[in-house]
Amino acid sequence: MTRRVISWISVVALVFALCTSLLWWYRGSWNRMEAAASTFTLFAAVVGIPAERWAASRERRNRALHALRQELAKNREVTADDRFTTPLGATAARKVYPRLLVSAVDTALISGAFDARQDQELLSQLYEWRDAVRELNRRLDLTEIHLFTVPSIGSYELRSFEEALRGEGGYFRYVCDKLDELGQRLDEPGGQLVPQPR
Repeated sequence: MTRRVISWISVVALVFALCTSLLWWYRGSWNRMEAAASTFTLFAAVVGIPAERWAASRERRNRALHALRQELAKNREVTADDRFTTPLGATAARKVYPRLLVSAVDTALISGAFDARQDQELLSQLYEWRDAVRELNRRLDLTEIHLFTVPSIGSYELRSFEEALRGEGGYFRYVCDKLDELGQRLDEPGGQLVPQPR
């Protein structure tokens, strides 16, 4: 919305400058018209271009925040999956675990949607979160490869894998804590979403 308003103000200023220039050219002797035409043109150029860039940057940041919040909500659903929440040792069975998502985080980091000075803490948390998710997904891959390639596996070994993954000091708990921290950071007043343009 802000971007459209700034664009319209710039266009209106340029139209006024054009009309004033045409009138000044037609009348010839009206010297004040030159100053008015120059003022409108310079206003549109000096104010409109930087303001439009600022509005575009703000829109890009808001889209990135929106995508991050949606992805975090999906990741909360993944971490609440039965395969992660079943009490340890309740069912000693081979499992294929769901994976956490990081595509919105990758896109936000690559796009430069966040300002390095203003969003330094958020950027740091996003890098930590991305690394934690990739590490968890890699560990899940390795665990599944091991569990499904051995011909037979005992319930004790299955429980020890679950304990290492989801136990008190397990990596899954660490990732869940990082998920909560990032969610709190995105819900802070500085990370409020501005309504998206329609």
